[in-house]
Amino acid sequence: MSDLPLVSTIIATHNRPKLVRKAIDAVIAQDYAGPIEIIVVFDKSEPDTSLEFSDDNRSLRVVTNVNTPGLAGARNTGIAEAKGEYVAFCDDDDAWLPAKITTQVDLLESQTDIGFCVTGIEIIYDDRTVVRVLDQTRITFDDLLANRLMEAHPSTVVFRRELAEKWGPVDEHLPGGYYEDYEYLLRVTKVTEIASINKPLVHILWGGTSYYMGKFEMIEKAITHLMDQYPEFDRSPTGKARLLGQIAFAQAGQKKRKEAFKTSAEALKLNPKELRAVLASVAATGAVSANKILAELNKRGRGI
Repeated sequence: MSDLPLVSTIIATHNRPKLVRKAIDAVIAQDYAGPIEIIVVFDKSEPDTSLEFSDDNRSLRVVTNVNTPGLAGARNTGIAEAKGEYVAFCDDDDAWLPAKITTQVDLLESQTDIGFCVTGIEIIYDDRTVVRVLDQTRITFDDLLANRLMEAHPSTVVFRRELAEKWGPVDEHLPGGYYEDYEYLLRVTKVTEIASINKPLVHILWGGTSYYMGKFEMIEKAITHLMDQYPEFDRSPTGKARLLGQIAFAQAGQKKRKEAFKTSAEALKLNPKELRAVLASVAATGAVSANKILAELNKRGRGI
């Protein structure tokens, strides 16, 4: 029996039986010599208890989301069920590379001043693969104000469970749950810096599987809510311009052209290089749809 720490892996899922099995298989296949418990949280869908198993080093439990329906509530359900010293997230349409958990646990065990760790990613869109890694080894609150750092994807997350009470649960009140992962990271960095392993250790599936694809009204409301929640964005012109650019793009996607042009202008005043505001203005003209622009960006491993 290994004396390495137990890692609790939380996979929230909703009506993706084939994809969630791939995510589970990738967790089971980790080269980590210590124990891993997998907690599959079924959200607004019938739980599949046939997935459950237990052996010396790997186990899987199926639970039902008892919190607010959605990803945030499902993750909070999983955290409450977790027994491990470390907790990891994995989306049901993503897959870990074999060395992920070993690499992260080794780092967190050796750097005790850090309570949270992320890795780089490989984004899979149709037949294309785009690698995204950070060029920094630590992430601070100010870093996240300035830039969402999409490389710090929720499926790369591992953290010390004992610290979770300090930064609190995943926010279940953001409209549609959009940006719950970003808001969570902002709160985490008020407690601990985040360690970044600059290797792509997770495959991220982009495209038609995204719950948020084309839900522009929800996205506009969620980002507006986030900005109200964090007045600190006022001290980061580039960060505030980025969010305004995203709001403008969401407005353009709703064909709210006058609002989109106005919000784009506000973003460009803060940061004349804010490309999201430019793309929002293009979409607002109607020459190219917001969905088509977004699809082209996704092919290149980018988003708005």
